[in-house]
Amino acid sequence: MPSTMKDVARAAGVSQPAVSAVLNNRGNCRVSEETRDRILRIADELDYHPNQAARLLRGKKSNTVAVFTGRSISALQNEALNHINCLLREHKLECFTVPARDNADLRERYLDLLARNIDALICFFIDFDFDRSMFRIPQVHAGVEVRNSPDITEELRSGSAFLASHLLGHGHRTFAFLTDRLCSNATKFAGVQEALAESGEKTSLRLLEFFRNPSVVGEILDSARSGVTAFICTNDYIAARLSRLLQDHGIRVPEDAAITGFDGMAFTEYTTPAITTMRADPREIAEAAVDLLLARMKDPDLPASIRMPVHFHCGESCGCKAGPDDTFFSETMPAVIRPHEERGSVS
Repeated sequence: MPSTMKDVARAAGVSQPAVSAVLNNRGNCRVSEETRDRILRIADELDYHPNQAARLLRGKKSNTVAVFTGRSISALQNEALNHINCLLREHKLECFTVPARDNADLRERYLDLLARNIDALICFFIDFDFDRSMFRIPQVHAGVEVRNSPDITEELRSGSAFLASHLLGHGHRTFAFLTDRLCSNATKFAGVQEALAESGEKTSLRLLEFFRNPSVVGEILDSARSGVTAFICTNDYIAARLSRLLQDHGIRVPEDAAITGFDGMAFTEYTTPAITTMRADPREIAEAAVDLLLARMKDPDLPASIRMPVHFHCGESCGCKAGPDDTFFSETMPAVIRPHEERGSVS
């Protein structure tokens, strides 16, 4: 049978209100330090845990945090979520990960959890627009810049600019930017435009958007056959699919067309050739989210605009020559940074 507060009080030789004051860390607690230490020690020895249902009925903090996500998350984002969960537990906070389909579903799930007295929430890379004003508790928003002005996002603009500059260094002057939807990747596109404009070189940039565009394969192949020598893709999945498509049609990568991705997924090490990409550190994202949440649990109005650095991961799809790779790793391990003079953080 679980120990009660009355058991702790009896073993410590004090009143139950004194035990309650110590365990709830009340500011008006008047017991001595010696008594306080004894109560805490005995509570630990008896493995005492407060009755959560009773705490909720009394309006106490539940020490729980909800993490809302969209309908699907990448392996990289899932790694960051695992770090968030571990970091919250280090701070004695329980974590619920709650996927939502759309704004209405998000609202319904939020109200349900609010009835259970959650203390705070993290909106993590939600893939739809939502009504941020509905939330009435401390909150942190991590995601892409085009949605709800997130508190934490990645340095997408400078990361894409770095990739464009890297390809310029390989001698490329005719580029294509391949994306599913430009509206979700406008920051990356702006970074590429900026790098090309600042290079002082005569360059061209073609936009290829494939969402609801059944002719995009023909447009890609036409681009590669009519002078485009470098494709900048908005994520690694697009880059890997493009690499396969071009090679299936006799267009060599990187000899005829260089390719870069974005996100730094571990599978890019296994493609032929390995994809050159950018990657934010999932642990750094998690630490930034949890640190900001803890601060906002003390000051909900604390402003924040955090841009996480992204790191250059050099494969061979850009034209770089990499030596033998004897490493072996999985998605939950840090991606390998190949030795290269331009590797590093971009911020």
